[in-house]
Amino acid sequence: MPVYKQKLKQEAPAQREVARWTDQSVAALQDTLDDADWDMFRRSSDDVKMFTEAIVGFIGKLVDDTVQKTTIRTFPNQKPWVDKTIHDALRSRSTAYNMGLATRNMHEYKAASYSVLKAIKEAKRHYGRKLESRDVTFSVPVAPTASHNPGLHQHTCSNMLLTRIVTKPTLEFN
Repeated sequence: MPVYKQKLKQEAPAQREVARWTDQSVAALQDTLDDADWDMFRRSSDDVKMFTEAIVGFIGKLVDDTVQKTTIRTFPNQKPWVDKTIHDALRSRSTAYNMGLATRNMHEYKAASYSVLKAIKEAKRHYGRKLESRDVTFSVPVAPTASHNPGLHQHTCSNMLLTRIVTKPTLEFN
């Protein structure tokens, strides 16, 4: 008979490196992007594909140099919306519970429990907005090439694909 094994015990915690965006790193990145010579990229590339690769590579290098990286540990059963605010609220609730047992006054524990619920609700809202605000679609159709349609040039196809990736899809109702 198979034995059930918790998801937490099935896999080891994973170490991930994430970018820590601060106001200072955003300001430094914005200053660097404002001072960049964008015409240099335009002059150095002959077609749209090379131009796009150069711009994306340049911005990626700037982000890697500007934004601080930190390593976090994630567990297999951890929800994606759980962040530091929820951990802090849970920690304060545990402290309030222990103090309530010692003093026989559970009013602080009730308030801390309510703040945990509010923190979870806000974290879920924030995570949902984060998912909705993503501009890149995951199912990007392949742009037609000159072999599929001899009338299209390669740079036109690259432009169509880039426009499809960058713009957010819109719904039209009649």
